[in-house]
Amino acid sequence: MEALLSAVEAELSARGHRASIRLDPFSVPPCLEARLALDGWEREEGILMALEGELRTPARELRIHEVESDAEWADYLSLKLSDDGAPWVQSVGDQWVAYMRRKRPRLRTWFALRGNHAVGFFSEFVEGDLGLLEDLYVHPAARLHGVATWLVAHCVGEARKRGARTVFLTARAADTPKHMYAKMGFRPLAVTQNWLAPMPREDPR
Repeated sequence: MEALLSAVEAELSARGHRASIRLDPFSVPPCLEARLALDGWEREEGILMALEGELRTPARELRIHEVESDAEWADYLSLKLSDDGAPWVQSVGDQWVAYMRRKRPRLRTWFALRGNHAVGFFSEFVEGDLGLLEDLYVHPAARLHGVATWLVAHCVGEARKRGARTVFLTARAADTPKHMYAKMGFRPLAVTQNWLAPMPREDPR
């Protein structure tokens, strides 16, 4: 275990920002969880959910557009920076965009537009007959108007057009979107663990 933790520390220290690791909920030894907790890591639990049948589609339609051009990725980053739940983007914004773009074409990111302004985004990743939805965000000023549900519906549809039969996503266990996903037809499969590295200690000198 010491060798594993040393390797994780070496990998994360090179990134220059507070990072996290995700552990397999089916094979994590309790001693590893206990050691991470002892060392100051923060655990965030998620609910792995799957959609295998028909999606319960919302009635309202919004204008959806794929994020492709440099200007659109700049708009994506601007919107991402408004997400209070992802403060780490402040320090790695351009690197995060580059990471997202490297995953294309298997991953595609979509805007929900109000007029010509992006108010939310979601991504769908397809590998074989499996699809993964990730990184759902709606600007606070645009919430409670069906934006999130339509982004989910659109990304499910696009993933299935590309061959995905089962579509997965992970919902934060402590947040409310999990109920939206369940109403749309996603069923819970397992609890996931995402461990956030401790904040760097200040040098007393």
